[in-house]
Amino acid sequence: MCTRNGQPTFNWAAMFGIYHYSHGIPRLINAACDKILLYGYVNGTHHFTGGHVWKSIRELEGDLA
Repeated sequence: MCTRNGQPTFNWAAMFGIYHYSHGIPRLINAACDKILLYGYVNGTHHFTGGHVWKSIRELEGDLA
């Protein structure tokens, strides 16, 4: 999937992961997306997959193993 002008894109697995984690609760969606976008900034990526999401959520939850 292509990015447009540096805008982030999420594949279906990334969106499913965000929903699965947050259960649609806006505060949790915001927290997860904030962590995911920070991950993208640090790693220089604009396209996010389920793997990026789960790695970010594990870090958000404090599971660094």
